[in-house]
Amino acid sequence: MLPFERKKIILEELQKGVVYITSLAELLNVSEITVRRDLKHLEEEKKVTLLHGGAAQLVDTSRETPMDQREELYIDEKERISHFAAGLVEDGDVIFIDSGTTNKRMLKYLTEKKVKIVTNGYKNIEESLGYDLDITLIGGELKKETYAFIGAVTSRVLDMYYFDKCFLGANGIDMEFGLSNADPNESLIKEQVIKRSKKAYVLADHTKFSSTSVFKFSEINQVDIITDSILSDYLHLENIISPN
Repeated sequence: MLPFERKKIILEELQKGVVYITSLAELLNVSEITVRRDLKHLEEEKKVTLLHGGAAQLVDTSRETPMDQREELYIDEKERISHFAAGLVEDGDVIFIDSGTTNKRMLKYLTEKKVKIVTNGYKNIEESLGYDLDITLIGGELKKETYAFIGAVTSRVLDMYYFDKCFLGANGIDMEFGLSNADPNESLIKEQVIKRSKKAYVLADHTKFSSTSVFKFSEINQVDIITDSILSDYLHLENIISPN
């Protein structure tokens, strides 16, 4: 059994409540050392909390992990995803890039293209200062955890645009629940952008799969998902793309 398959089973067990390492080792038919290593990786991914006495529990997905903390996770994977996504952009496109640590990395790969970029991500503007890009920031209410502008003002300005392509992030991707986010207002903005785009892409590393957050913003088949590694449960879906 591959590590990502073990992690999927571990997360499914944790949905039932607190689980002990000994019981997970027995269920997975592996050593406790292997389970501890898997749990440590899941903890680094902000998906579980390790407890005293060899136990673990799920992280509350209704809470957003600050963007500054997510910045240092899965850097190589995010680079591959963002580089591939930028390759889908064509000269003359009007595109939307929302706030996110993977999305932000797209900007440096767009410097040779003649495109119009619209964003609600404050950090995207900071990143763009080092490049020669045609980029517009949509204002509104700033959400400090993700540096994203959200709310009525953001939504009203978005109604003025129609995008060739949009590139969004997600907190969770699930076969049944679809794509989700921890903030209701941010989810509404994502949903609105998808409706105003000819083609919608979601950039997400493998840790976002088989995971749900609180507020759904899209069905899984409404967008193309660009990821670093496709989990076995999702291999049959033609709209999930990996640059590997």
